Amino acid sequence: MFDSLKGQALFETLFTLPIVMGGLSLILCFLYSWTSHFLIDHWVYQSALCLAENQAPRHCQKELVEKLKQVPFLTFQIDRMSLWQKKVLVQVKTRQPLQLHSVFTETLHLPLRIDDFRRYQ
Repeated sequence: MFDSLKGQALFETLFTLPIVMGGLSLILCFLYSWTSHFLIDHWVYQSALCLAENQAPRHCQKELVEKLKQVPFLTFQIDRMSLWQKKVLVQVKTRQPLQLHSVFTETLHLPLRIDDFRRYQ
């Protein structure tokens, strides 16, 4: 009697283990995508502020590249980083696993106003 129960418990465990591991993997992938999305968005915003403070564009781009390299499994391309006619524009294209291409764009108008420092309202 007990031998059949042990076999059934083993069978149920072997059956549910891949389902549980798959679910945990999906949750971890979602958390990775979510946190990296907000980090990249914040770093693009910070590089726009760097340009708005009249820093050298190479310096701001170098800082952005160093920060973006910290995100694992990320490929990126900085499309635009310019200060033109009192307007700062930073645009970065990224690609991560389980995602198509994402484009992060930040535009600031000069002179900076207090509303430019409020990201999410």
